[in-house]
Amino acid sequence: MVLHNLDAMRCVFAENCTLILPSWLRRRLREPFLGSTVYPDLPYQLLALQDHVTVGDIVTNVAWRMGLRPRIAVYDCRSARREVACPKPPEDYRVYRVANPASTLTYRAMKLIDELVSRVLVFRDEFAAVVVDGEEDLIALYLAAKLPSHTLLVYGQPMLGVVVVDVDESVREAALTLLSCFELYCEC
Repeated sequence: MVLHNLDAMRCVFAENCTLILPSWLRRRLREPFLGSTVYPDLPYQLLALQDHVTVGDIVTNVAWRMGLRPRIAVYDCRSARREVACPKPPEDYRVYRVANPASTLTYRAMKLIDELVSRVLVFRDEFAAVVVDGEEDLIALYLAAKLPSHTLLVYGQPMLGVVVVDVDESVREAALTLLSCFELYCEC
């Protein structure tokens, strides 16, 4: 097992640090994640039976309209790089806001995800909606590295459908390997 130090509290020492997606890795991240299943539509029965997290405006909006309860929903009020109406979370969701520019993972975004995974999925204290100022795509990769086993990570894949990743140790390891290829940038 390869050891990784991508815990936001250990890897990124200052709030002014960001992980940046290298250009050579972009094409790889446009493909569905390793070990995922692609569905033409949101698989209601599967998601109704298991803890799940959604990433993306359309997937999140459809899930809420179907009555599904993603433990964490992450969206940026954009679809295919165009503004869309922000999904409106159910009343019992706590709404968080975080900045995360395109092609990056900011310290604050990673730290928020770390806190929410603990509070929402481990301690089950709340349901969370995360509105991203910027882009949420790479937050899905960070979630794949951080979610507990048997949590479903659900996101839209343009031209293919809905990707569902059943997170386990091999998924976390693959996500951490990809994240370890990112460049660390810190402003001084």
